[in-house]
Amino acid sequence: MKKMSIIRYVGVEGRISLPKEFRELNQIDSHTTLILTKEEDSIVFSIRSDHCIFCASTSNTIVFKTHNVCKKCVGTVSEEYKPVTEMSKVTYEELLPKKIREYHNLILSHPGIKQHEAAQILGVSQQRVSKMKRKIAEVSHLLSHGNIY
Repeated sequence: MKKMSIIRYVGVEGRISLPKEFRELNQIDSHTTLILTKEEDSIVFSIRSDHCIFCASTSNTIVFKTHNVCKKCVGTVSEEYKPVTEMSKVTYEELLPKKIREYHNLILSHPGIKQHEAAQILGVSQQRVSKMKRKIAEVSHLLSHGNIY
């Protein structure tokens, strides 16, 4: 595994913040238990991996496809299991919130509109319009692959 180092300062409450990218890369979420070990002149963080991925319980866990699941959650999942017969399609309305759909309709009806003009019309900041533009691009990519009605 590639070595990765980050520098973090301890806050006044004694807390250390881990960057989102670091947490995602190491699969650390709010249920993850970290173990701190003192080794000579360093402190080593280890991830405790025996907790259930659904409820974070550490009792009666079993390994299911590389994930720990407690027996209670296995029962719950098996009761609530519904097989998916075909890939479910998502509608345009489900992917885009109302304000973004309004922006999309605005740029369709006024192709040459500038972001600051659209922001004034919609009553949002220009930065928000930029984010909406990126979201529309993401949805357009999904539309082109046939996963949306």
